[in-house]
Amino acid sequence: MKIGSDRLFQKINSEKIDFRVVLFFGNEEGLISQSIKYVSKYFEKKENIKEIVSIDYKKQKDASFLSSLANQSLFSDNKIIVIQNPNENFLDEIQVNQVEKNVVLINGFGIKAASKIKKFFDYHNMYFSVSCYELKRAQKINIIDRFLKQNSISLRKNTYWFLVENVSDEFLILEKELEKVLIFNKPDISIKEMGLLLVNKNSADSDNVFFNCCELDYGALLKKSYFLINSSTGGYEILMSIKKFIQILSSALIDREVNSPDGLVEKHLPKYLFLKKESFREIIKKTNLEKINKVNHLIQKTELLLRKNISHQAEITERFLLNCSKILK
Repeated sequence: MKIGSDRLFQKINSEKIDFRVVLFFGNEEGLISQSIKYVSKYFEKKENIKEIVSIDYKKQKDASFLSSLANQSLFSDNKIIVIQNPNENFLDEIQVNQVEKNVVLINGFGIKAASKIKKFFDYHNMYFSVSCYELKRAQKINIIDRFLKQNSISLRKNTYWFLVENVSDEFLILEKELEKVLIFNKPDISIKEMGLLLVNKNSADSDNVFFNCCELDYGALLKKSYFLINSSTGGYEILMSIKKFIQILSSALIDREVNSPDGLVEKHLPKYLFLKKESFREIIKKTNLEKINKVNHLIQKTELLLRKNISHQAEITERFLLNCSKILK
């Protein structure tokens, strides 16, 4: 029986696990390994299981699921058996043997979609196959919401959406980033502070640079760029942020004929920037595809300049921002 990893976590948290044999498959190795750990911990605590047996059909020549089932645990009535690199020998063994009270968790990373093992678990009426791929937006939101609730963490609306939009879609990285939020232990985290916590982030200050460009606020524009360009990648971060918003603007312009201004803002502006709704609405009104094309050309030119003259990134980036601001005015 097939289920998604998000449904698996829901079952664990609601303590409604109705399975004992699970195949974890997909291309997200980190999510597979963590899922196996979560399920193991659940059964260790829930049923007081003391023994975990690991079988690797690739590394162990005499690997046998059947032998592990037959060996009585010295510590409890049942045990958790973790299978690595399952092959057809394992499939033959599990097809003809009852696991009874034991828990069997199979790491199926690398298993092909058409494999016999996957098909066996997909269509079994008691065994589960859990898909583990890069997290979709809804899955990521569920994980974040569950984490915040479990740890009694309350975030400002804009900080919450900044986290959702900017944190990694890879499960292990997401988990580590959320741990940072917990360790930070501050009751009212700002967007800027959240940006500093995240590894893969679009800086909140970089976002503000774009709006400063469009609002012709030259003083704020140069001040922000000065503080952002403090490393070898500062110029690139600003450039990538501008590039991101130009892509957003381009999509909004394409939709302009079939959506109201409010509809365009709702559809295209990242939710963590809800305080910028009015500014974004005005930017859409005064922008056209000719301006978008000019900025894109300027971005390409600036990327080349930064690659060739990294020691002059401050001057190159400031000149780029001023020219960009003139185009978007």
